[in-house]
Amino acid sequence: MPLETSVNEHKNCERTVDHNSFQEQYSENNTSEQFIYEQAPYVHRGMIHKKPSSDSDSKSNHSILWQFLKQLSPQTDLLKMCSPVFLLRPISTLELFTYYCEPTAGLKVLSFLDKKLDRMLMCLMFALGSCSNTRGDSFEGIKPYNPILGEIFKAKWKPLNPFEHDLATDSCSKPSQTLPWFSKWLSSQSNSHNFSTLHHCLFQSNTSVLAEQISHHPPVSAFYMENSEANFKMESTFQIVVKFRGNSVATCIAGSHVLNVKCGVQKDLEEEYSFVLPNMVVNGLFFGSSHVSNGDVLKISCPQSGLEANISFSGQNDIKGELVQCKNQKLFTFKGNVGGKIFMTPCQPFDMLCEQSELLPFIHDASTELNADFKYSSKKTNNHRWLFYQASLTNAIPEFSNKLCVKPLHEQAENESRKVWHPLTYALQMGDLDGAYQEKHQIEQVQREKRMEENQAFEPKYFRLKEKTVKVSDQLQIPLYEHK
Repeated sequence: MPLETSVNEHKNCERTVDHNSFQEQYSENNTSEQFIYEQAPYVHRGMIHKKPSSDSDSKSNHSILWQFLKQLSPQTDLLKMCSPVFLLRPISTLELFTYYCEPTAGLKVLSFLDKKLDRMLMCLMFALGSCSNTRGDSFEGIKPYNPILGEIFKAKWKPLNPFEHDLATDSCSKPSQTLPWFSKWLSSQSNSHNFSTLHHCLFQSNTSVLAEQISHHPPVSAFYMENSEANFKMESTFQIVVKFRGNSVATCIAGSHVLNVKCGVQKDLEEEYSFVLPNMVVNGLFFGSSHVSNGDVLKISCPQSGLEANISFSGQNDIKGELVQCKNQKLFTFKGNVGGKIFMTPCQPFDMLCEQSELLPFIHDASTELNADFKYSSKKTNNHRWLFYQASLTNAIPEFSNKLCVKPLHEQAENESRKVWHPLTYALQMGDLDGAYQEKHQIEQVQREKRMEENQAFEPKYFRLKEKTVKVSDQLQIPLYEHK
């Protein structure tokens, strides 16, 4: 949350992996008083790996109705109680979506993988990491700000600790900090001809992010992320769709989400990975224990390779799914929990799969070492499972982590997200609920008056309309935009 306070008092940020992730962007200013962003000390990127609430925080586990009623008093103005304050997360939806798309190590190494099956497996690991961004055990901080028309968010994902790693030794000396098979694969690349480039992409390359609210009715957002050194870019056009289901609400990021990767020895081949993202399901609205989980399905498809991953969610982030080729040839099944471990089981002979993948021997051997009962002869059988994904070893890897860098408020344009919502965020931080209501009303009123004065159709600054739409349902089609 933005605060006018001393930099020396800044202790927390959005990611606990990097307690100073926002501090560096303000260090160039020599004044003692700064506007800085201070976030609650969420654990593991602030989402489903949040530590269980203590007895003093047990209110988070009651129903949302009970928490709403507890705010009532004889002097309470009901018009100012649209939603309990604990629901609000003091960042814009544009910024929140950026956290879901953090360029983790799996995304940065995509273009260095020669096999199409390996690239799909890395895309799946990236997507599962994004799913772990869903809050788990309470409603606290699940509601971001709705962007105003023309609002933009600019940022860069920068490596947390550049110039401090030896890829050939660190991945072996710190096996507990990353997935064992991923560590082994990285160390095996030390003798490859593109080792220095791979090292640079992981530890020194930056990823640029740009998002813009391109429509208010309906509320449509456009997002663009690019890392030219790692040879990938991602474009999204989406609308937040909310569906009430009795005691729960499902929030869907409906639209088009496409990752473009340049691959091959000369980087002259292109693959497109289309994502259908799972819903965020808020359970226990009016009765029962409250928790938030992923729901429905995650789908990843690549028309160039014919590979498709289908993952179904149930319960509290339990998953099961499969990876198929050409719609009908099943290669692997997956089962586990996106907040814990996910195992893969081969559906084809191991030797045949290894012809399509360079990663599988590392996945197999790492699983063999982790399980004393896992016999090497299992290569010829399909009744064993291999560890593919572990949340605590995938997203919060210190040597592969990023920090989100944003300009300080005094350097931002008037329509940039943090500048737009700073008064409201400050009021919430100060516990001034009446002030927060007034600030929110003022921001929205100014925007309405501005559009009425302009009296013309809004033209996005950074995105242009494509002659395509994406069909979400029989009642909803979203126009697609692309980066200019």
